[in-house]
Amino acid sequence: MKSGIILKTITFAALTFGMSSCQEFLKEQPESFISPGAYYRNSQDAISAINAVYAILPRFYSGVAYGESPFFMLEMPTDQANSGVGVSVIDQDRLDAFNFDPAVRHFRLWWQYSYQGINAANTVLKYVPEIKMDLGEQNRILAEARFCRAYFYFDLVRLFGGVPLISKPTAEVTDVKVARDSEEKIYELIVQDLIEAEKALPVTIQNVDQGRASKGAAQTLLAKVYLTQKNWAAAASKAEEVVNSGVYSLFDDYGDNYKVATKNGKEHIFSIQFDKVINSSNFHSWFLPRYRGIQAGIEEFGAITPTNDFYQSFQDGDQRKAVNFYTQYPAANGSGIVTFEPHIFKYFDTGAAGGSSENFTRIRFAETLLILAEAENEVNGPTAKAKNAINLVRKRAKLGEVSAADKDSFRQAVLKERSWELCYENNRWFDMLRTNTAISGPLVGYNSGTGVFKEFNKYFPIPQREIDNNKSLLQNPGY
Repeated sequence: MKSGIILKTITFAALTFGMSSCQEFLKEQPESFISPGAYYRNSQDAISAINAVYAILPRFYSGVAYGESPFFMLEMPTDQANSGVGVSVIDQDRLDAFNFDPAVRHFRLWWQYSYQGINAANTVLKYVPEIKMDLGEQNRILAEARFCRAYFYFDLVRLFGGVPLISKPTAEVTDVKVARDSEEKIYELIVQDLIEAEKALPVTIQNVDQGRASKGAAQTLLAKVYLTQKNWAAAASKAEEVVNSGVYSLFDDYGDNYKVATKNGKEHIFSIQFDKVINSSNFHSWFLPRYRGIQAGIEEFGAITPTNDFYQSFQDGDQRKAVNFYTQYPAANGSGIVTFEPHIFKYFDTGAAGGSSENFTRIRFAETLLILAEAENEVNGPTAKAKNAINLVRKRAKLGEVSAADKDSFRQAVLKERSWELCYENNRWFDMLRTNTAISGPLVGYNSGTGVFKEFNKYFPIPQREIDNNKSLLQNPGY
């Protein structure tokens, strides 16, 4: 299958703007949307349709301005990130202070892009089965659509709680006036989609298909879902399947996870694809020291910096610290070394002038090992299997083996290991929510320095625009 994830999206992307975006883009009120049935005639149409689903993914990280929404939403409220000194961005500051105003545009964008992706996946699932084409290729495309739909819904339900469950393409204006469903119902669809997806997804991905979902991606995402649901035995079993498959392994160098030269490598299970010529990624700009002149031709926003507590939490000898942070760098004009307070280095791309080809990895093998370690411990305690999984990650970081001897201390060790290993990869906020913990203790009452986490902050508010456009939606408590 020719991937065309980056190139072949324009024609069918128009079919994806259903659910939340209809009010934004249509000035008049049509009685129905254009029927897409005539477009789905052959295998090339099916490939273009699934490409339109994947085309939504980069928008989260480059679709508006410099793709700040995921980092503002999923990093700023955590105990790992602060607003940069001298930076004043209202929405960013609100998120940092747990002042989750329904008008924050990042909530709207996440909702909008998610439902565009869901609608595109639903379109594939409805029309591709009607195409006469190679059955294996057809089943793979349908499996990819199920994986992507589960991916979008998994983030939505964790961010907003129960959301409208849409499982068919938006065809009528009334289709977007949908009430919220329960979290349980959303999770049922997610689990069902991923179980079905892994049956038809390929074990390995060929170079021409990089960025597409694999069997391991579906299995690991399902393991994350089970972990979130505290279905420990299922999470351990599914993660172990990926570990034992032999398809993935850790890079010898932790830093290779974040280099353009080694993207789509042996540790990467599912990555959002970028190419600086076709669809550049620019999210790295938010982490650069503010206007210090260390990278020419790039906006140095300096908007997101590490908290001091997290920066200081790395153990002596942990080689991940030097990959994740830096305090000095040569000036781009050759005038010497520029020094600054600790900043996030892991997404620094030396070739990023004019844009970057750096992918953003959402699932990698190190996390699979840590899921196995956590879930196995919850089922059987700190067994040799659980310790081996976490110690593989620690060995790569040049650290000694974990010393925790009981279930509770091992649980805390895994959570800390996740924070060091996966920092700024859009995982920490979800980990804080599902475990109700921050670096300093319980999550409820955690003080970020600018605000205190309240019980109702476990969900973001439903975006105000969605409430205004759809009277069937009820707002989350507290907002």
